[in-house]
Amino acid sequence: MDGEERMEKGRILRGGSSCERVSARRGARSAVTLKEEDCCGGRSAREGAQTEEVQLTEEWTGGGITSVKRESVSEKPWILAVFWSSQRFTDSMSQFTQILVVLLGCLCAVHASTNSPPICKPMNTVKHKLSSSQRREYMKYNFPINYTLPVHHEEIVRVSNITLLREQLQLEHHDLDWLEADIQDLWFFLYNEVLKKLLRILPEKHPSRNYTFEVQDLLLKVQHFAQQLHENPEERLYPERIEDTWHKVTDPHNTVWKWVKPKALMDNFYRSMHCVFPYCFPTKDGQPDYCNPDYWKKIKKKASQNP
Repeated sequence: MDGEERMEKGRILRGGSSCERVSARRGARSAVTLKEEDCCGGRSAREGAQTEEVQLTEEWTGGGITSVKRESVSEKPWILAVFWSSQRFTDSMSQFTQILVVLLGCLCAVHASTNSPPICKPMNTVKHKLSSSQRREYMKYNFPINYTLPVHHEEIVRVSNITLLREQLQLEHHDLDWLEADIQDLWFFLYNEVLKKLLRILPEKHPSRNYTFEVQDLLLKVQHFAQQLHENPEERLYPERIEDTWHKVTDPHNTVWKWVKPKALMDNFYRSMHCVFPYCFPTKDGQPDYCNPDYWKKIKKKASQNP
């Protein structure tokens, strides 16, 4: 065997006579590119500090695929440029979408606030004052267990009572322009009477007295504001049904009483407020039917499951 054959055999054992090894070092980086020919019959070796991505490309002619060759992605820098550009575009679109959602939410909130009646802002203040945590603390925990106080039957304002009253007034051909305003005035009057009775039974230093006084003061101010929104309130005549309720509650000779827990009265206060002023308390899912007792049953059930 002559010298050239021995050198050729040595190159084959080291990786193939037709394999080319090109090494380039630029700064702290190194890249090794190996091209594999058919005669090698082996797998492409990967050397260096970086693993190189290899892409299959096909050459297409009219008769079909004629050959398949392996190309390094690094040999086509525009591929990487397109890839990273698409990634940056996707990230930018994601951020733009999030900003757009926030802006739309703000616009919807502003639109809702500008279109809501003037009474809604003070009514939401009342709602905040009647939060479930405050009702529970001041009207349940600060009273003896099963404590009740006497109130008139008409002062137990449930959402079903308001629905019934509204239907009766409509059947009696009551002026529809004033129907809701009359119901609102009656609601203010009844709950002012309830708060008066609560203050009468609370000692001066009772921990719930200040809270009850603040709720009553707030309600009187909101009532005064609501009456200013009505045109010519002095000239209005209330329906006979509302007048009868008024007289029964204020009659000193009325001895028909019901004994009710303070928290139950305040819970009715909170729920009936939503029924009387439903447009002031929209939700993200639309306008709930606050006058439907089933709605409040679902709310109560959900609250018990997630204390």
